[in-house]
Amino acid sequence: MIPSEARFWASARKPEEVPLARTPEVAFAGRSNVGKSSVINMLCGRRNLARTGRRPGATRGLIFYSLQDRLGFVDLPGYGYARRSATERAAWKTLVDSYLDGRQALAGVAVLVDLRRGVESEEAELVRFLGERGLPWLWVFTKSDKVPRSKRQARVREVLAGAGSGQAVVCSVPEGEGADDLWRWIEEQSGVRRRK
Repeated sequence: MIPSEARFWASARKPEEVPLARTPEVAFAGRSNVGKSSVINMLCGRRNLARTGRRPGATRGLIFYSLQDRLGFVDLPGYGYARRSATERAAWKTLVDSYLDGRQALAGVAVLVDLRRGVESEEAELVRFLGERGLPWLWVFTKSDKVPRSKRQARVREVLAGAGSGQAVVCSVPEGEGADDLWRWIEEQSGVRRRK
């Protein structure tokens, strides 16, 4: 599989619009401004595969990407900061919960957290949800380049201590940090190997 040949596959704003799975899938979850789309682009070696925007909340449903029909990435709508109506955010929650609860092809969930902010209530609630369902998950601490190098490791330890449990990968899209570690976890969970 060559990640750079990834392509948009489908989108869904309602549970009934979710396409039938064709491959193992890895989902990316987190707050609206945490960088989910940027991390997907980094993993695929593409600049504009997943849409990124200046305004948080650009992902308004489940966005499915196919990596050579061998692996799927799923960009989940963000929570927290998104400037959308309460009705729309409630619909997103129903959609995401339905996907996470019933998707047999789901191999794992990368839970993205801004390293500067640390784990907040939404992330803690999500990993409890995943743990109760026996779904593998991984902390991905994004935007590490925004933390001075001299303070980065101490901040990682502090955030991990507050997270309570779980493995973590530290990630910076501009620096390319964390891509190989994240790919190793994806390969372990999905059983699909990439070619660099």
